[in-house]
This record gives sequence, structure tokens and C-alpha cells, in this order.
Amino acid sequence: MVLIKEEEPLKEEKKIENKKTLRENIAYIRENITLEPVLITFVIPGVLARLATQNLNLDKACRVNLQFGEKICDALIAKTGSNYHNEELKIQELIASMEVKKVGFLKSFFDIKHVKDTFAVAFKKGPNNRRMKSILVLACVVFIYGPAYGEHTVRYLFGRYRFNWDIVKYSFYNTFYICLHLLGATISITFLSKKLKWQDATLGILSNVSKIIGCIATGLSRTTLEIYVAVVLEMFNATPFTALRSISSKLATSDELGKMTAIFNLTEVVTSMVFGPTFSWIYMVTLKYESGFIYYLSAVVTVPSLMIFIWFYRQHKIVEKEQKTESVNIENGHENDKQQKNQSLVNSAEPNVSSL
Repeated sequence: MVLIKEEEPLKEEKKIENKKTLRENIAYIRENITLEPVLITFVIPGVLARLATQNLNLDKACRVNLQFGEKICDALIAKTGSNYHNEELKIQELIASMEVKKVGFLKSFFDIKHVKDTFAVAFKKGPNNRRMKSILVLACVVFIYGPAYGEHTVRYLFGRYRFNWDIVKYSFYNTFYICLHLLGATISITFLSKKLKWQDATLGILSNVSKIIGCIATGLSRTTLEIYVAVVLEMFNATPFTALRSISSKLATSDELGKMTAIFNLTEVVTSMVFGPTFSWIYMVTLKYESGFIYYLSAVVTVPSLMIFIWFYRQHKIVEKEQKTESVNIENGHENDKQQKNQSLVNSAEPNVSSL
């Protein structure tokens, strides 16, 4: 048997490679690139386009629909004056009502049998409360993605009305929001999950608690500093979908994984169709009284998902306890078998008194 000393490496040290050529570097990048092009060509332009569209809607509502005049509209778009609070209020109510009218329609281009088969996966019975867990995962998608999308629909309007932001100040805030959530996701996945071995449900509980605290802090904020602090409190809210996808993937077999993912994505689409217009309508009717009401509503809507993650956590602990008990019983059984075998060997080795 060959013994390896602790100071000796398990693998041979690699020789220093020669400097790669430009073609080799390009080939290396092509082999290792994954989602980066999606981030650069779709996500970032989408955020910029939404900001431009929202500002265009404000300008159109002011000049065309409400006909406030060039002086007022220029001042409102540039946020150079603070004397047009009532005009800003009417414009935001009009834009929020436009968002309410944007109701989408689902069109079916596939066989109805495939639809039934796909939904049957979520409601399929199985061990360890499989059906219940699948339904609760989809419910969590609604309670988490719904408020997040609803807030996103009116976040720019809220920043303009509450803090008198222009598009530049909101862009700084939005960039800070995205970066902090990215940092929270990185800490949760690399440190809490991989290093500390936190389970999916624990990450979900942390995410939901962070979301609830952040929503309350955002609704109560009255200064720019306070809302930036609220973003810091909400930074761990970036991991619930990672936890949910992980939980759902463990509920389905390899053949059913694609259908489970399709149901997950469809639930997100339907949720956005409902919560976007709903939150816009609520923002429109509560704007005069409390512009941060939608954030208090988000906190309330997030509570059921927190309860669901706590249930998942308790179920995980129950399974762990059962597995531990089963392993102990198996070890005890092996020990008993060993003792019985040893006793039988002792008995067989003793001299037969009757034969003496």
C-alpha cells in the first residue's frame, strides 16, 4: 500500500503553459461563456428601455392627454420645480390607469393533451407529500413573484412622487438596487448554501424575512438615505426562486423536470398578468393618501410564502429525524446480529457435557 505524505500534492503540478494566442483565447471564451450574452443584450437594454418608456409615458400624458402646457411639462420631466405637485399627482394617476388596462391574453398553440399532462405533474401523488409540496411551491411563486412584479411596475412613479427624483436619480437607485440584490444572492449561494450547508427552506425563510422588513422600511422612508437603507435590508430577497426551483427539481423525476419547469414559468407569466395591473390600480387609488401603501401590501402578501417555507423547513427536519432513527435501528440490528453470531460461535466451541 502506497502512503502519501500530507505535504505531498495529490496531483502532479501542471507545467507552465505557453502564452495563448489570440485565436486560442477567443476559443476559450466561446467554450466557457454561458448567460453573459443574455445579460448584456437583453436584461440591461430591457431595463434602459423601460425607463425611457416610462418617461415617454409621463411626457405624453402631460402634453397630450392632460394638456398642461410646455412650461409645466418641461419642469415635471426634468424635476426642476416643486410647485406642480397636483399636476404630478394627476399624471401618475393617469399612467397607473394605463397600466391597469394592459391586460394580456394567453393563447394556446399546443395540444390540450400536452397541457393536461404537464399540469398532471404538479398534482401527481407521491411519497413525502409530493402533491402538497408541488402545490405549495407554485403558491410561493405567486406570493413572491406577484408583489415583486407589482412593485416594479410603479417603482419609478413612486420615486418621482415621494422623493422628487428625475430619471438620473432613479437610475442610480435602480443600479444600487440591482447590485445589492446581486451581492445578497452571491452571499446566500456561495457562503450560506455551499459553505454553511443551509438548506433550501432556510434560504427561503431568510429571503422572505428580508423582503418583509425591506418593504416596511421602503413604505416608511421619507428621504433618499432611508430608501437606500431599505434596499440594504432587502438585499437577501434575491434567492427565493433559486430555493423554489431547487425544491421543485427534487420533487420531479428526470423525465418530469421539463414539465415542472414549464409549470413554474407559466405560473410566473400568469402572476405578472394579474399583479401588474392590480398593483397599478391600488397605487392609483391610494396615491393621494399614502403612496407607500403598495409596499405595506407587498409585506402582507409575502407572509404566506414565509409560512410555506417554514413548513418546508419543518418537513425537512422530520425527514432528517426519521432517517437518523432508521440508520440507528439499522446499526442496532447489525450489532444484534453480530452479537448473536458471536454467541453462536461461543456455544459451538464449548465442550459437549453429554459426550464426556
